[in-house]
Amino acid sequence: MLKAIIIDDELDSIEALTHDLKAFKNINVVATCQSAKEGRKAIRAWEPDMIFLDISMPYENGFELLESIAPIDFEVIFVTAYDQHAVKAFKNSAVHYLLKPISEEELAEAVKRVEKKRQHLLGFSQEQL
Repeated sequence: MLKAIIIDDELDSIEALTHDLKAFKNINVVATCQSAKEGRKAIRAWEPDMIFLDISMPYENGFELLESIAPIDFEVIFVTAYDQHAVKAFKNSAVHYLLKPISEEELAEAVKRVEKKRQHLLGFSQEQL
């Protein structure tokens, strides 16, 4: 089971994504946060496998949140209404970049990428033992 955290300042977006993620039996949304500050606390508390991160938030944006966390040992899926941040997102280790409103197909692709990357990492770490 993959632990996920949603960080977005818009409650409607959090609720919609939480609802959409219920279709994936292998994802457990362990926390939802409406600010980078809340997100940072949730990441430390839950040690998620993946986060769904909005970029444009008051006080501290998604990129600033990631810069304040080291090391990043989870997968990042950016969820935003703005396409101009895509290049920067991928430079910040994004697994996927979803534009709002999120399509079911794109969400499924993002989840598949996380699963594939996590399986690869798990297989790699088991080989090292």
